[in-house]
Order: sequence, then C-alpha cells, then structure tokens
Amino acid sequence: MLDYAQEQGKSVPSAGSVRKSLEQVLPSASDVTIDFLRANAVSAQLDETERTELVEHIESQRVSVSPRYAAARDETPDWIKAPVEQQTPLETP
Repeated sequence: MLDYAQEQGKSVPSAGSVRKSLEQVLPSASDVTIDFLRANAVSAQLDETERTELVEHIESQRVSVSPRYAAARDETPDWIKAPVEQQTPLETP
C-alpha cells in the first residue's frame, strides 16, 4: 500500500516521523504497528478510484485480509451488526 501511494504521488509519512509522534504514548511501537499507522495515514488520502485500483491489485496478489479489517475493503461481514442509533428521550428531565 505504501509503494502504491508513492506511485500515485501521495504523501507517505516516514517510519521515523510516525515513531516520533508516538514516542510519548507508545515508546516501543513495533515496526508492524508503525507500518500500519503509515498505511492508515495514506488510506485517508486515496480517492474512490484509487481505492478500487488498490483493492484490485491486492486481490490479484492473492492476499487474504482478516474480516476484522473489512473497512479497508469497504465490505462488512454479515456477523458485524450496524450500531443501533442512540435513542433520544421524548421528554427532557
């Protein structure tokens, strides 16, 4: 994903900059955590066409994505229920 973003001319945060921004909260973040956060920052920059292209590229690589990360593929497994809207009281106390 990071390589794809660079190819698309997106701003990809360096591992060092992400690590530095986390050092107060998570001083010993793993490399996997850092890469995940970098990918998350890049994901916010992609438009719908780029996301579709990226998903097609990932699928062509036969990568399996855990269902818990379904939002990355814009899919929701049937076992995840949509949150019930917060009910507002009819009368104010």
